[in-house]
Amino acid sequence: ADHAIGHHNGIRDSYFLSQADGTWVESSQTHLIDPNYQIFDHGGAVGDLDADGDVDIVLTELANRLTCWFNDGTGFLSRRTCGDVNAFAIELGDMDGDGDLDLVHAGHEYGGPSPTGIALNDGRGNFTRSIRLPKVDDWGTVPEVGLWDLDTDGDLDVVLSRAGILYVGTGVQIIENMGYGSYASSFYPIVTAPDDYVAEHEGNEWNNFIENFQFHDVDSDGRTDIAFIGGGSDDQQNAQLVRGAYFKNLGGLEFSHVAANDPKNHVLRVPESLFSGMDSQGQIVSNADIPFGNVYAAAFDGFVSEQPVQAFSMDDFLMLDEPILLPTSGASITAMGNLAIHDSVLAGKYDVVVEWAGREYVATLCQEYYPQYAFLANRLVFGADKGSGGFGSL
Repeated sequence: ADHAIGHHNGIRDSYFLSQADGTWVESSQTHLIDPNYQIFDHGGAVGDLDADGDVDIVLTELANRLTCWFNDGTGFLSRRTCGDVNAFAIELGDMDGDGDLDLVHAGHEYGGPSPTGIALNDGRGNFTRSIRLPKVDDWGTVPEVGLWDLDTDGDLDVVLSRAGILYVGTGVQIIENMGYGSYASSFYPIVTAPDDYVAEHEGNEWNNFIENFQFHDVDSDGRTDIAFIGGGSDDQQNAQLVRGAYFKNLGGLEFSHVAANDPKNHVLRVPESLFSGMDSQGQIVSNADIPFGNVYAAAFDGFVSEQPVQAFSMDDFLMLDEPILLPTSGASITAMGNLAIHDSVLAGKYDVVVEWAGREYVATLCQEYYPQYAFLANRLVFGADKGSGGFGSL
């Protein structure tokens, strides 16, 4: 999963430090040695990479490398390249029992990313590709990695979310750590497309990929189960096989799939419309109690409340008869600008006014066509070079 709204050329991430009163302060300018570093970081993990007692950060990068941010103990981070791994998903854990954090990596096995495997840590935060993990034929897209001691033998086992080309189908690979660099693999298909199905783009009806794993004893039988996050929206076909579903741990590294609609499923599902973390300390509240009626709008308001309002002139824009609502975020597009110029010079790219959390600011709406998939994608760009929404500190 990407860490910010951006593009393949990268975006400047924001760095927040927690405060004693439970709030967060954007600290990129004061606590990053390179506060304007731009990166396409499809995956990341945190841990003590150099064994000095504090928490560091490692990020994937498209440039066939890992980027590490090392903490000096005060929260100030210095950056350097720390490995030649090209991956989309990573996780940290001591895989060889030497006391430091190694890096398990995965990505798209069909092309550029490094083969799914383990990069060992030299103890100083330098990662070297060392071990290849078992592959699964025809399931070469690996969007997520999880680590847990599933058989309670004292070492970390590996759990991989797998899909086919363009995320067709989904399945879970369980890789048992046998010790001494030896690994055994089991694969459990969950959603399988017809043999003759050929996807044209990632947004296909057989895309139910697992975005994340949570390890928890769901059914209170003393064994750690594997809960799934992802699967698409509730109305996506086969969503019940992933959203709210889990693998019941039968012992001996054997698992059975419990779908969300199975009467034996022990996962409590709370409607998204009734849950908010905004000032609720985990309580279930109604949307009416959330600022702006939307958790994302409320969060955005919290981030920009101390920022100056972005200045622009409405003379350059044409108000829409009806705003275009973006229901997930709670934002809306209210006006479009420079239509004549864009129609003749930059076809398919328009300036727009976005209203979000009571604020208005300028963004760019563009379209990108993928001829090989006959797929037209809409993108709303918030100006990565100026910070999110034009607010330089975000």
